Amino acid sequence: MNKTIAILIFTFFLGCNAFAQAPQSVPPPDTAAPVVTITQQQLDSLVSAAACGNQMELIAKQEAERMFDSYTTHVSWVVGLLGVLITILVAVSGFFVPYMTNKRFQEEMDEKIAAHDNEIEQSRQSLYEQIRKNEQLMSELEGVKNHIDQVEASSKGVQEQIKQSEARTRESAKEAKAWALFSWARQLDTHDSEQLDRKIEIYTRAINEFTQFPEALFNRGNAYSDKGEYDKAIQDYNEAIKLNPQYAAAYINRGIAYRNKGEYDKAIQDYSEAIKLNPQYAAAYNNRGIAYMHRGKEGDYALAKADFEKGLTLNPDETLRQKLQRNLRDVEDKMNGKTDSAPTQ
Repeated sequence: MNKTIAILIFTFFLGCNAFAQAPQSVPPPDTAAPVVTITQQQLDSLVSAAACGNQMELIAKQEAERMFDSYTTHVSWVVGLLGVLITILVAVSGFFVPYMTNKRFQEEMDEKIAAHDNEIEQSRQSLYEQIRKNEQLMSELEGVKNHIDQVEASSKGVQEQIKQSEARTRESAKEAKAWALFSWARQLDTHDSEQLDRKIEIYTRAINEFTQFPEALFNRGNAYSDKGEYDKAIQDYNEAIKLNPQYAAAYINRGIAYRNKGEYDKAIQDYSEAIKLNPQYAAAYNNRGIAYMHRGKEGDYALAKADFEKGLTLNPDETLRQKLQRNLRDVEDKMNGKTDSAPTQ
């Protein structure tokens, strides 16, 4: 089938070539066709020529077929060779093109991966730098926080100091007012009953202004003692001694109040405590000697005599020295049974 089609195509091309090469005749103008007379010899020649033409046509046909077979053979070889070449090219291109495409793709991917890795590395470096900056910032913030805490602590300390200063100022103001009242009360006459009441009132105001005021308690106790209110006096002396346990004068005056109440043992105990606090306190020896004389137990006169003599050795002022001398003579007279006079306080 393929061979027949090939022959038809080849004959078609030959006919087209012959037609192209054949001389073209132009018909003459309208003339009458001539009448041709053919003889037997001419006819035989025509028949012979026709037979020869048929034989030549057969030979030409055979030659055409041979040439066609040769041509188709060569064409087949060429086509086969081209097919092989095309196959080889397709195979090569089928391998080489994907290979080159893959290689190019791989190169592009490598470039993209390298660029991506570079971006990642830059991002990592940037992140590390940001982390370092954040750590530095956190450290600075911690320092600022510590500074703020210190400032707040200092501020609290300052506020506390201010409060304490204000409290001290208020206390100082109260203390100053209390001392002013104290000085005012001391100037009043202690021999007038109304003046004594006034003194007690002013000392009370001073104590209310400044509760830590042992001197005001001591002087109010003295005023109560001057009025003969010994229990109130002893209560004030007790408070004064609580505020100032080294207050020797408070022990002496409390001893006097106890002695005036007839509680000589307590009086002697307070005088002894005053002497313990201040061994050079001549008045304490004088008052304890008087308490011994009032108690009058066995041996008390000797104790009183020793106290008066001790007081004189302490270089007292002139008034107290005279009292000690009189009391010493009195106790000596009592020891000798010569007098019943009371000792000088």
